[in-house]
Amino acid sequence: GVFEFIEKVLASWPPRARHAWCCMLANPQNLDIGAMIQSPKVSPFAIALQQSKYMLVVPNRHTSVYTRLWCGYEAYLAFEGKKIIRTARRSILRPVAVAWMLMVPAMLLGIACGCLLARPDLDMNIYLAIVAFLASLVTEIFDGRCCLIANHLGVFTSVWLVIAWQPPDAWIQLQGFVLREATMVQRLLWLTATMFFAIAEIDRITFVARDIEGKELRRNFQGSLRFASCSQLRDEEHIRLEIGDKVAQVDQIIQVLIAAGMTSPALRDAALQGVNIDHAGDAAVAIPVLFLGPQLLCGLFQLGIKISWAAKSDAATVCFQAASIAARICFVILLCRRPIDERYFMMKVMTKLVSALLFPCLVALVVGASTPTVIRTVFVAFHISFVLVLFFAVLGIRGTLKLPCGRHLVQLFLSRFVWGCFSRPCSCPRPPDENSSSSSSDSE
Repeated sequence: GVFEFIEKVLASWPPRARHAWCCMLANPQNLDIGAMIQSPKVSPFAIALQQSKYMLVVPNRHTSVYTRLWCGYEAYLAFEGKKIIRTARRSILRPVAVAWMLMVPAMLLGIACGCLLARPDLDMNIYLAIVAFLASLVTEIFDGRCCLIANHLGVFTSVWLVIAWQPPDAWIQLQGFVLREATMVQRLLWLTATMFFAIAEIDRITFVARDIEGKELRRNFQGSLRFASCSQLRDEEHIRLEIGDKVAQVDQIIQVLIAAGMTSPALRDAALQGVNIDHAGDAAVAIPVLFLGPQLLCGLFQLGIKISWAAKSDAATVCFQAASIAARICFVILLCRRPIDERYFMMKVMTKLVSALLFPCLVALVVGASTPTVIRTVFVAFHISFVLVLFFAVLGIRGTLKLPCGRHLVQLFLSRFVWGCFSRPCSCPRPPDENSSSSSSDSE
């Protein structure tokens, strides 16, 4: 009903938007509006959509909006206007608050274990670190209950390590810190790991919410506008006459919207090249928030100490760390200027590359290979990963598609971890004229 509509619109309100045009509220539905919609291209629907910067599709729990031809016509207008369409969803603030409250017992248990079991004769740091890394991998690979358990286990082990962790000697030598400062820095890193698992709950809940909205858009929708209808036969004839032979393009827009939670020219191009775009419209925020927020500040702090102690610092480590920080700052600037589909792609790129390059090195580090060579390899891999992230962020979806094996790279970035490269693409109809869908994405 109207309460469901208002809740979803407010929860999905675009940040820069100031006004909204809702057809069911703007048009006098109880009067004869035949003269207003006699010509679809000059109807209030068309005029409002032409002037708008954003378009939200609001699903409902009863039936898909795309069983109505007028809603399909709005998708056609968005295709003609090269607009980005987003699916509105319910607010996730309450589920996230509940999820974080349920994490409190795991945090308290971690604090208790860290205080009671921090003894020199009982060194469990390596095993706890392995558990935390495995939990982070499960969080990135799976969803649902497995992800929930992994996040709670990750919070428990990370909080334990905040209290009990002691840095390896090889790491202290590489960084040039004294023991006290090295311990403080690495415990801060475990604190950011705790934040990662808490923020990962937002990703999990968003994934579930998007599944619900996708099911609502699929309900009673038969896969094509050919089966949609209007209450007035005359309106249906006019709309079908105006859409003409572009039904396949409009069907593709709807299929991309249902699969990804968003549709844009770039995502449609990716779908046409066989990329599985399921949940491409979900922002993976855990790793970006971690490495663009507290970890970046921690890196700036470390870099400042190394520069002030130039005589004790390795010039190569300073250069790698400075390049990583500069890449992340450029990434943030680019993130603020890109349209929303590219922003979500950029965050997924950071999630995949940092996970793929950093986690294997860290596992090798904590299982006992704490030699200067391994420590240096981990350090270089960590900082190089952000330079690669910036490279793909500059390219964007379409630029990455043009690379050799670009389709597989985009598939890797948009899907759930590595086996996404081999996922079956969504069943989007291929339009008869592919050139008509190769248009550039509008920025917000």
